[in-house]
Amino acid sequence: QVVEIYDPDLDKWVEGPSLNKKRSVVVCTVLAGMLYAIGGYDGESYLQSSELYDPEVGMWVPGPEMLVARGRHCACALPY
Repeated sequence: QVVEIYDPDLDKWVEGPSLNKKRSVVVCTVLAGMLYAIGGYDGESYLQSSELYDPEVGMWVPGPEMLVARGRHCACALPY
């Protein structure tokens, strides 16, 4: 699995660390400086799980689970 991250300082896409779980049709959003990869499809079933990427440490960690597994959805972060 390939993860690419846009680096605005270099003005190009660079390879990032792989997610812990295989995901296609996953949605991503940014909140409080963390990149969230939410749900998706692992080739057998839709996922309830999420992962967070912390650019300070350069790795993915498990995030909160959704109540319902899904993929091909959308998400956005709203300021509060």
